[in-house]
Amino acid sequence: RRVQVFMVAFGAISTIFDLTTFAVLRLVFHAPAELLRSGWFVESTFTELAVMLVLRTARPFYRSSPSRPLLWSSVSTAILTVLLPYLPIAGRLGLTWLAPSVLASMFGITVTYVFLTELLKRRWRNALIVGAPIET
Repeated sequence: RRVQVFMVAFGAISTIFDLTTFAVLRLVFHAPAELLRSGWFVESTFTELAVMLVLRTARPFYRSSPSRPLLWSSVSTAILTVLLPYLPIAGRLGLTWLAPSVLASMFGITVTYVFLTELLKRRWRNALIVGAPIET
């Protein structure tokens, strides 16, 4: 039961941030399909990398260093993710370059996602430690 609640809670946060990304790209940047796809690709990859680093430890993520292989593979993936829309292969993948303002927005959404995920993780952990019921 607790695992189901955990999955739903963290899945809902992920969904909210995906929808936020789509809304920002369409309503703020009036993104055509390629820009929407590129922006969402960057934001989605960043948030997946971030949630992996946040949820891998019970401690606050910024107080727990990941292993070097995990850190370097995550950094490499993030760099490749940012570069991919600018590489010659981007068009074949349906991606297009991202303006600095779009990249900054995707980064801002990711930072907010990390903050909320860390807060939910703390609440979840505290409820498990105290033995308080976790509300559905």
